[in-house]
Amino acid sequence: MTSIKLRTGIFLAALAAVLSASAAVALGSARGSAPPSTEPGLAPSTSLDADAILPYILSHGDAHSLLAARRPHWLISWPETSPVRVHRDGIPVGGPDALRSVPLGSVQRIEWLNGNEASARFGESHAGGAILVTTR
Repeated sequence: MTSIKLRTGIFLAALAAVLSASAAVALGSARGSAPPSTEPGLAPSTSLDADAILPYILSHGDAHSLLAARRPHWLISWPETSPVRVHRDGIPVGGPDALRSVPLGSVQRIEWLNGNEASARFGESHAGGAILVTTR
């Protein structure tokens, strides 16, 4: 009887290790992607329009503050070796800190592109991803 319990325990431990390794491989193979947000009130997506931003204008004065609180994975480079690039109304303005000068009241849409999408659209200098801000 003890032998069966021991084998079952070993089997379950091995299964857990395999599942954990599979999850790590799946996350690692999704180069240029980040986990979606599951926060209530903001649907998991790669963009926020003015209607989704409106409730947060008073609590988060600028675009960086909103993203840091509600979509922090958008501000992280994927991969870490290449910075996230920010474009405002089609013009490159720098890294995520440039979002601090964008008041939420002026934002029509914020879109996040993962590293693969940003590289395909703007070139390898955007391998870390891009945040596209459209103002009114």
